[in-house]
Amino acid sequence: MLNYNKILLTVIVLISQQLVYGQNKKGFSISGELKGLQDNTLIMLQREKDTVGVTFVKNQRFQFKGFADQEGEPYFIKIDTTSKKYSYQIKGAIRIIMENKPLLLNGDLIDLSTTALTVTGSDSHDDYKGFVLLQNEILRPANSALSKMNLALEKYGANGKRKVDSLYYADCVIEFNNALQKVEDSKRDWINRHRNSLVVPWAIGISIGGEEREKAYAGLTQRAKDSYFGKQLLEAIETERRNAVGAVMTNFEFQKPDGKSLSLKEVVDMSKLTIVDFWASWCKPCRASFPKMKDLYAAYHSKGLNIISYSIDKDESAWLKALTQDNLPWLNIRQTHGMAEEIYGVNTVPSIFLLDHTGKIISNELRGEALYKKVEELLGSK
Repeated sequence: MLNYNKILLTVIVLISQQLVYGQNKKGFSISGELKGLQDNTLIMLQREKDTVGVTFVKNQRFQFKGFADQEGEPYFIKIDTTSKKYSYQIKGAIRIIMENKPLLLNGDLIDLSTTALTVTGSDSHDDYKGFVLLQNEILRPANSALSKMNLALEKYGANGKRKVDSLYYADCVIEFNNALQKVEDSKRDWINRHRNSLVVPWAIGISIGGEEREKAYAGLTQRAKDSYFGKQLLEAIETERRNAVGAVMTNFEFQKPDGKSLSLKEVVDMSKLTIVDFWASWCKPCRASFPKMKDLYAAYHSKGLNIISYSIDKDESAWLKALTQDNLPWLNIRQTHGMAEEIYGVNTVPSIFLLDHTGKIISNELRGEALYKKVEELLGSK
């Protein structure tokens, strides 16, 4: 159910934005026409988590006006199909890369994907759509080659009764690697040709990592660096630097399940090696790794190994239930303010950091047997 009191407040905000727009001709307008829209359907315009405008459909058309503080930022148009009788419910939203210009949106309600819709008036949106189309085109050969590899394994290695045709499989691998190299080369070429674009930092962020990403960022124009995606990319680069091998892991304080406080630095100071394991109760690979981690802890805790399991669970009861079920013998904490992603760059779990006695990061990608061997190497065999 929609909260119509909130909608009324949003309408007031929209009116104030239109007043600003009237005073500043550089504001944006979005004129949308989508085949299949019913009159009086509620349409919402959002940026990040805020609704910045609401309107209703008339003659399959709708319009928004306002001012974008940050050009190049993605705005989202959401269509409420719950209050009208549609044959299907629309999930997700239309993404538009905003500029303070008159924008036209055309398409069909059946397909609201970026590639199916036509948005005119925003050069930034043109760049965004262009990169999406490029990805779709260059990934097809790579996906085809990957399917051939999987088919070769399935056909020649099923149930171990037949050996894999090694020559054919090798050809498939070569085809896949060549296709993958073309994907990377094509993305780099696009990035080099769009260094002034407001969306090129987004393309860099999803295409390139490590030192190469920093070099790509350094090669951008100041306009691109100052953009919405440029600021996000810089934050990602700084987060990666903070958590790179050789950096000292950022300290944090936490409360244990018993309510007592402790900090990472205190744990590091009493340890020769410290493992910080980011996980969640709903993560099957995380929990499947615990038996091996218990073996590691049993073998090396007395030699100076400590482990902190850092849960990203939002539901405290789910976390506590998992702790009871898995009976983890080391330190266990749960985040409450999103630090895992914001400070440590953890956006997937499991994510494991191995620290030395000073808190310096030895590894940020080892797990399972590889992690066991690294600890054994550093602390000696049992």
